[in-house]
Amino acid sequence: MPRYAIYFVPPADTEFFRFGSAVLGYDCYTGGGNRRPAILDAEPELWDRLTAEPRRYGFHATLKAPFDLAPSCREAQLVSALHSFAGLGHAIPALTPAVQMLSGFAAIVPVVASPAIDIWSIRTTRR
Repeated sequence: MPRYAIYFVPPADTEFFRFGSAVLGYDCYTGGGNRRPAILDAEPELWDRLTAEPRRYGFHATLKAPFDLAPSCREAQLVSALHSFAGLGHAIPALTPAVQMLSGFAAIVPVVASPAIDIWSIRTTRR
């Protein structure tokens, strides 16, 4: 059975994407390497080791971690529901970010849990 996940990748022409992909040394749009910021040039071998795993995935935000579809659902239904949800134009609440290690990955997470953000995750994980 296939597993699904939902990710956000900033547009390639944004400063946010250019920064993130430069830190990782990988551009997921082109599949090529990126020149890292000069501040990271001091220990390139160390930085290569630290970013080896995240570089496989590219700069992104995980919106919904990998999951299985319910037996009664089909991939086309998931795609349709995601398009419908994205088209609603939900406002994103402001949050204070923090860097935290999650399963061996550095992640930017809210300092304080936000019910406004967490409610969608709760609804989609219940069967």
